[in-house]
Amino acid sequence: MCNFQLLWVILIGLIFALAIRSHATNLGVSTGKYLFELCKVEYPKFWLQAEAAIVAVDITKGMCKFDCH
Repeated sequence: MCNFQLLWVILIGLIFALAIRSHATNLGVSTGKYLFELCKVEYPKFWLQAEAAIVAVDITKGMCKFDCH
């Protein structure tokens, strides 16, 4: 039997991931640049934090594919 105690964490992470991906897509379509490029140019001090957010989105996407078998 699977342990679903932290299922809400995955749900909240998925919601944030969808929001970030949606905004990144809109930004990319309107500017023609990737989120990575824009964060590095516009926010050089916060570039590492922006990269951490992008990695967190990718991890969340991977967690949603988790199978409890």
